[in-house]
Amino acid sequence: FHKASNESFSSIVASSNVMKKVVKDASRMAELDGNILIFGETGTGKELLAKACHDASRRATSAFLTMHCSSMPGELAELELFGGHSSDSNKAGLLENAQGGTLFLHEVADLSPSLQTRLLRVLQEGSLRFSDGEIHDLDVRIVCSISRSVSLALSRSLAPAPARPTMFPRARPAARLP
Repeated sequence: FHKASNESFSSIVASSNVMKKVVKDASRMAELDGNILIFGETGTGKELLAKACHDASRRATSAFLTMHCSSMPGELAELELFGGHSSDSNKAGLLENAQGGTLFLHEVADLSPSLQTRLLRVLQEGSLRFSDGEIHDLDVRIVCSISRSVSLALSRSLAPAPARPTMFPRARPAARLP
């Protein structure tokens, strides 16, 4: 259990009571070491809130890495997230590079269903094969964001690929930006 610093949230403008509650709740979430899911419309500051949670956490001295899931095609997203291992080269992925820190997955519902499944498996097992070829325990806090409700993200008609319903309970607690 880590006591969050309120300084980390000072760059977030919170004039409405709703936004003040979001900042207060996020400050409490920052103290926990669990994964977080942030809901909010485009432009509401989901990444800013994720960074503030990281900066207020025990992981603040380690990396804060971001992946914009909606802007990457499936194969590139997989290489970026998990790295690549071949006979002539090994590329570390974001999950390996964020070891000890936080990985922010912006618009996680836009990942392909197969990539969501692989990510879910890694989160459940808590381990990953790193670029050295060895399997290591994963010590990364995952912060995910989506700009539509979970029920819409699960809908085939509104998502490029429907989100896996089992993905979201792994990322708790949740913050909802107004």
